[in-house]
Amino acid sequence: MNTLQTIYNKLADKTELAKHEVQLSLLDDIKKSENNLLDGINSVVKERAIIESTKIKMGQEIDKVKFLVDNLEKNLNKFNAQAKDLGITQKPNEIEKAEAMIISVKKDVQNITTKYLK
Repeated sequence: MNTLQTIYNKLADKTELAKHEVQLSLLDDIKKSENNLLDGINSVVKERAIIESTKIKMGQEIDKVKFLVDNLEKNLNKFNAQAKDLGITQKPNEIEKAEAMIISVKKDVQNITTKYLK
């Protein structure tokens, strides 16, 4: 019976070792999952910084476009006033194209501002 007890004791020790190995394996899996999660979070934070930087640059470019539109509108208004003073009733194609471009660009600027910068 003493031999049988020794065998049971050794089996119990091996079972305990197996339990510890399973626990250590699970801890390793948890640590790997935590590291993967941290890597994912860091990637998201990095991408967010890129997006914020891009939004700032886009806002600056939108401001430049608005300035250029205002400048073109002023020049068109001057031209139209001078043409009216001279009795010219038909606008040249370039003037009509410029006026259409202003309308289109203003719409695009509004859409971009609403969609990306607010």
